[in-house]
Amino acid sequence: MFPPRRFGRACGALLHFGLRAAFVALLLALMPPLLQASAAPGALFSAPGTALAAGGPAFAATAPTLPAARLPARGYWQAGVYYNPFAALAFAPPGDWQPAGDAELLERFGLEEDALPAEGAPYPENPPPGAMLLDMQAYDPLTGANLLLRLHRYAGEWEGYMPALLAALLQSQSFEYESDGQIRPLELAGQSWLYFSVQIKGLRASQLYLARDLGDCALLVNVLAVGGASPDETLDYFRPLES
Repeated sequence: MFPPRRFGRACGALLHFGLRAAFVALLLALMPPLLQASAAPGALFSAPGTALAAGGPAFAATAPTLPAARLPARGYWQAGVYYNPFAALAFAPPGDWQPAGDAELLERFGLEEDALPAEGAPYPENPPPGAMLLDMQAYDPLTGANLLLRLHRYAGEWEGYMPALLAALLQSQSFEYESDGQIRPLELAGQSWLYFSVQIKGLRASQLYLARDLGDCALLVNVLAVGGASPDETLDYFRPLES
């Protein structure tokens, strides 16, 4: 693991010389600790849109091949658009974005092959409380923007979910996070969410954490932006999905 300050200086040098591809490669190597910080031990985890951006893919208002999912299931990619009938949303990024393949996800997050069902397939029934179910990751190799979507079988009450998640991040030993501590409501893709933002010291990186209650699990979205960019732009690529 790079010390955050040293890595921040290295990132700045890479960007200064225009080696953005190398920077993104290094950034992706740090995605697991950056995006898995929310899986730190804690009571939460162990106790009982706007117009489509120019150049983006064509978007269908309904999932073209799968019916509405009754059980938690992974979404799937089709023609550059991510569809998730269970979560009733779609993600339609511009053409520069790349989805991470399943083999890439398993290796990056250190998971066994059976931990990730095929795209569109249901997750195992009755995951234990605290289970974090990986769904998809996508990133823009030109800017380093990154999005991770997971389902979280949380324990406890929904009202305490986001405060506990923020507290776990701020106590992380991997990186030093800053936040104004505010958890705010957000309407996104026709749905009501809660979100907070954090900044990662030494990396010029910002993250948004968004969550929506789906009953016995939360839909958890992490958006990462680097180089002083805002993660808000990535949210413009979400769409409602009518089942």
